[in-house]
Amino acid sequence: MVKVALSYLLALGGAGIVAYATMLVIAMNCDYPAARFKIIQALRTQPWQAEIMTKTKPGSFFDGIHAAMKTAGTLGLRDIEMLQKATLPSYDAAVSMIPMKWKGVFGKLKLGGGAAVAGLGMAISASAMPVLHIILLVGVVAAAIYMFSVKNDCDRYVVLARHEILPEVEQCIAAGRYGVPPVM
Repeated sequence: MVKVALSYLLALGGAGIVAYATMLVIAMNCDYPAARFKIIQALRTQPWQAEIMTKTKPGSFFDGIHAAMKTAGTLGLRDIEMLQKATLPSYDAAVSMIPMKWKGVFGKLKLGGGAAVAGLGMAISASAMPVLHIILLVGVVAAAIYMFSVKNDCDRYVVLARHEILPEVEQCIAAGRYGVPPVM
């Protein structure tokens, strides 16, 4: 009886951990074409609004755009070549932290998946009906597929943003529409 209760506890706990990791992934996920359009439009009309928009999705390419805007705005230059030499390293440095965030998410996925599999194993060894365990394990597998899909999209968006949005940031600052960021 105790083994059966522990198997349910493990399966439910593992599914809960995976659900938390999935919520983290949903928070990091963004629709790149719509985000690109909004950021570029804001850079051309209201650059301060673009800076605020880039704070909304931590763990995505928004981090790199925000770092590039802060760095280039702090320089106070209008020479596009100098701005490019400043924004590219700051963008690359900011997006280099994204894999660390994904590593934490996948660590939670492995922990939760392992707990769900262990719960299923305990249920089978205790001769209990593992219907709930199998359903939860299928949910964990579906969440894992979703997370890997979002991670691949996120990696692609980082490269696309570097080539499509970063030049717009440089043009915005070179044109004088965005200056020194306010101190907060």
